[in-house]
Amino acid sequence: MTSSMRQDFTQYICMCIPVRYALLAAAMFLLLFSTVLSGLGIAALQRIHSQLSDFQQFAIFLHIFVHLFFALFCLMGLYGSIARNVNFSSIYTSYVVAQILLSIGSAALCLYVLFNDAQAWNANSCLAVAFDQFAKSLCQRTSATKGLAIFLFIVLWLVEIVCIIAGTLFVSQLREESLEMEMLKPKFGRGFYV
Repeated sequence: MTSSMRQDFTQYICMCIPVRYALLAAAMFLLLFSTVLSGLGIAALQRIHSQLSDFQQFAIFLHIFVHLFFALFCLMGLYGSIARNVNFSSIYTSYVVAQILLSIGSAALCLYVLFNDAQAWNANSCLAVAFDQFAKSLCQRTSATKGLAIFLFIVLWLVEIVCIIAGTLFVSQLREESLEMEMLKPKFGRGFYV
């Protein structure tokens, strides 16, 4: 192999999507999704704050914090995939692994708050302060609200798993490309191919 012939290190997901684009799309989707989930938590706190116990408020605060923090890391993932930066992509992929664990804990608390009927909950007093349909469905703990919450968390976890796979493959691809460049044009002295 001569220096003019470069090997193509592009790796694919589903045999057709380059991992760089898969990571870029997953990071954009997760940025949007985590921002929306944080916004839903903030909206819930603003609308029915007076009706929530301390534990319920803590569960929602934890949910908001986890997803806002994750949104910052999604920006790092976007930069890493656009700039082809192995360090940013690696840190982002590592954080997504941790995010799944944090997200499962956050979701468990939020779903516990939403589903647990044993807690003291006065739907009528909550409905008295609810001024829109979103707050009313939260107060009534409708099956549609519960189903939507479960659906959103499952979609989030599936996209995070895709993001981990794409990120791992992309970091591997960037490292292979880096090794090839070091062999062809070393930093010090003569190259491998003289």
